[in-house]
Amino acid sequence: MLAYVAAHLILAVQLSDASVTGVIRDASSGAPLIGASVAITGSMRDVVSDAAGRFAVTSVPVGSRHMTVRCFGHASRSIELLVPRQGTVSIDIALEPVATRLAPVAVFPDAVSDGADGLGRVTIGDRVVTPASLAQHPLLAEPDVLRAVSGGDVFARPETAGGLFVRGGSSDQVAYSLDGIPVFNVAHLGGLLGAWNTDALSGARLSLNAQNMRAPSVLSGSLEATTRAPGDVFNVRGAVSSTQLRMTAAGPLAGAKSGYLFSMRQAVPTLGASSDRNLVRGESGDWLGKLSVSLAHGTLSLLAYGSGDDFTSSRVVAPLTTSAARNGFAWESRSIGASWLRVLSHSDVRATAWQATTHATADWNTATSDSRLDARRTDYGVQVVRQPTPEHSGTTLSARVELMHTAYDARATDSTGPVGLRIDAATPVATLSGDRAVTLSSTAHVRFGTALSLRRGSLALAPHAQLEWWPSARLSLSTAASRSVQHVQSLRNSESVVSHMFPVDLYVGASSGLVPSAHSDQASVTAELHPMTGVSLSIGAYARAMRGLLMAAERQSGPFAVASTRDTAFATGTAAVTGASTGFRYESDRVTGLLTYSWQHLRYRQAANQYAPEYAAPHRVEAGVSFEPSPGLTLRIGGIAAFGRHATAVRGAVEWDGCNLADRACEFAGAPQSSPDALGALALPRYTRVDVGVRKRWHRSLYGRDNGIAMYGTISNVFNRTNFLTRSAQDGIRTGVEMRSRAPLVAGMEWQF
Repeated sequence: MLAYVAAHLILAVQLSDASVTGVIRDASSGAPLIGASVAITGSMRDVVSDAAGRFAVTSVPVGSRHMTVRCFGHASRSIELLVPRQGTVSIDIALEPVATRLAPVAVFPDAVSDGADGLGRVTIGDRVVTPASLAQHPLLAEPDVLRAVSGGDVFARPETAGGLFVRGGSSDQVAYSLDGIPVFNVAHLGGLLGAWNTDALSGARLSLNAQNMRAPSVLSGSLEATTRAPGDVFNVRGAVSSTQLRMTAAGPLAGAKSGYLFSMRQAVPTLGASSDRNLVRGESGDWLGKLSVSLAHGTLSLLAYGSGDDFTSSRVVAPLTTSAARNGFAWESRSIGASWLRVLSHSDVRATAWQATTHATADWNTATSDSRLDARRTDYGVQVVRQPTPEHSGTTLSARVELMHTAYDARATDSTGPVGLRIDAATPVATLSGDRAVTLSSTAHVRFGTALSLRRGSLALAPHAQLEWWPSARLSLSTAASRSVQHVQSLRNSESVVSHMFPVDLYVGASSGLVPSAHSDQASVTAELHPMTGVSLSIGAYARAMRGLLMAAERQSGPFAVASTRDTAFATGTAAVTGASTGFRYESDRVTGLLTYSWQHLRYRQAANQYAPEYAAPHRVEAGVSFEPSPGLTLRIGGIAAFGRHATAVRGAVEWDGCNLADRACEFAGAPQSSPDALGALALPRYTRVDVGVRKRWHRSLYGRDNGIAMYGTISNVFNRTNFLTRSAQDGIRTGVEMRSRAPLVAGMEWQF
């Protein structure tokens, strides 16, 4: 015990105000490397480089220190440093690319440097995704950012389309962006494609606790993806699989510090499929383009993104009828924007302007009604952010002005005559935000700030505060509290079984006396322990209270709000959630393992009614192992389980089977109606699923460049567990709607040149 205390006293004496900063680059191309891990012996924590390749390690102990730099796809490098008691040691490092896969880099959520990527400071509890972590994730059949950040208090549906469900919040309470440009409705048909083509990304971050200046008007968090730098050499990445075709090309342009990036994907869900009318017929895809040039002592980036989904499904379950009538669903998203970044000596200044739009249509028919939907949202916005560089402290300031225009038009005709719902709202919002990090000691600092938004004369204050403390070099603790506000909500009926195939948020903007702004107050505590290299343990708890929520499920039995037979068109309510989660992650040069468990108690309330939403299972477990028995060969096994599930029963026949390689399509047929008088009353048996996959990669060095080809495949639900989506009642008979049985999920080949 005395030796333990003495060691800590010696460490405390050696702590200094010195910092080590620098830039990490590729030795062959000179391009900055994002996600490079920097470890210095004796420092409180490791860091990783930002999108400009910059890193900063603060409070480095005095004396001779050993610094190791690692980056996926590059040879590691170690150097000796002599650290003074005060001041800054600046050093730039170049890493040589290698043709064989290196040991995966352990990336801890609290270890990412702030910097030119504009993502803001990463705090304890945030989720960080890098290309290396995507490649080694044991639960991914193909790279998917949404599923990579899932686990613990964050959930993505395992077999169907949808967004993220964060700490009990619904999918429309999460903001998504590319390089700071908002993106709407990131989900694709049937979950065949992930949110974005990960070949075009250098990383992503999911913010949970403190208010995020890049998404100041959202209740449950924000997922921010950063596109990769074009680089100084032309390069191509792509893949062809049973689910999709994808290609990404990038390279330099004429002139200094200029380059381009172009990416596209196309889903192929029905290639070679049978003529079964119960199968979904449609198409899905997305594209992304980026141009970067040097302008006015800074870097100007122009970005354009688009995605589209269009499909039909049978109105009745075959072979009950030979009718060819089909329901139709379509949605698209378009975002264009420009961002200018100026790196100064002590701070970065970024100005961003954008237009983001989404359009959804549907033709939904039952035995008694014919419903048609046309919903649009278009946002225009500008934002200026000033933030200190990683090696300097200070205040981050933001000014943001945006106009959110929503138009919702739904019509239905039944035996009682025409009814409908039409809303057209323009919601201008101006937001001023400030955030400051204050160092309390060499092992603790606090962040606090607020966002003040003005909407048509109505002020909303959203303060936040977070205390972070490192009692030792391997243990970090955090507690946070925040209030958030959201001015746009969705009229999609999330309890409808159709939402699994039509996972689109149907936006309506806040307007006086009709749609309120939703509010959320939350508090959380988080602890993270790194007992040894490659091992990470975390545990956390949280509590949230939400109010002013639109609750379309209270009034509608179809997939979207059409009209109401009550006095008002909308039901608003509240929600309360408490939860806890724990996670374990292990990474070595051959093995990656993860295990997460979460518990939550969530109830939505409207008047005297309360229910647990479909996505709010009280207990969830995710586990997986990725193992490399020989160079280039990776085997993985992963499983997901959910206990205490509830759902809303449906009336009418329905046929369902998630997308898989055996059917060469997704299966959904029927026009079921949910039961609005029994929301969440159906208790479902536990959900369990285990997948196995294999991947073989070959590397070859050509003209000093790392080229590679990989083959991969996955089989889903190998134990053939019967899982249920819901239960349906037809002619007095209740039957379970089964989910995906054992089937090949994906097989494909990818390349990089």
